[in-house]
Amino acid sequence: MSRYPILRLRAERNIRDEGSKEIAAAIEWLLKRAASESDEGRRIATDRLSKLYHAGLMTGDQKVQLGDLLWQHRTASNLPDTPVFMFSGS
Repeated sequence: MSRYPILRLRAERNIRDEGSKEIAAAIEWLLKRAASESDEGRRIATDRLSKLYHAGLMTGDQKVQLGDLLWQHRTASNLPDTPVFMFSGS
């Protein structure tokens, strides 16, 4: 009986690792979509990526890729053209 909590923790860690791999793969797919799509497709992908970013589910490399994608399309004020991440300035 004393080993039961250890076995349960190991099982939960395996489930969490598998889930993390699936989330990472989904984020990579969305990053590719955001880079290759235009207009509505890009907006949807960046919206979903922002939710993943704010949930703390992105790796450091994925955050850098998202930042690069956001800065590729700029408004007249030279800020990222996205309604997802709000910036102040005019």
